[in-house]
Amino acid sequence: MFLKSELPKSIEINKNSFEIRTDFRTWIDVERIMMDDEIPTYYKLYIMSENLDLFYGCEEIFNEPLDAVFDGILSFWRLNKRENSQSHSKRRNKDIAYDYDEDFDLICAAFKQQYNLDIRSEEMHWFEYKALFDGLTKDTQFVKIVGYRTTDIDKLPKEQRQHYRELKEMYAIKKRTSRRRSQKEIEAELLAK
Repeated sequence: MFLKSELPKSIEINKNSFEIRTDFRTWIDVERIMMDDEIPTYYKLYIMSENLDLFYGCEEIFNEPLDAVFDGILSFWRLNKRENSQSHSKRRNKDIAYDYDEDFDLICAAFKQQYNLDIRSEEMHWFEYKALFDGLTKDTQFVKIVGYRTTDIDKLPKEQRQHYRELKEMYAIKKRTSRRRSQKEIEAELLAK
């Protein structure tokens, strides 16, 4: 699709084009916000626009319906691909496959090993980064660990289950336990900014 053209630098909302940041670091932060169950859905867009300056301060985007803006962001995050049933079924797995904070060293090592890229200093479009990220192979420690975390132990032969249970526990993402904030606390924090 993008073989002969430039990678997109904007999102389309109701036939209007809005320039957005495309650097992969920004979109890793977008992913963190999208996946954060502590943030109510209706605040996620505000947090993205304020904290990431996702739209370069372009306030006109908020003249568009917020659902359409959110859908535009989701579409870009998915590389402008429709969500297929296979990716939807992956999400049903309750195991967390990776966490950018916990796995940063493993992700850096995987990119260095497989592509000889130091992603700490690379400038890269989100689409390019995501294609490389999704293309990481089982030869990298990161992909092996993701495999341990997401293995369905019940589908393994009985003699392997205990071993994989131990690996799964060893490499599990540590769930952050934070005090659940009230609606008033969240609103006060947002208004203070």
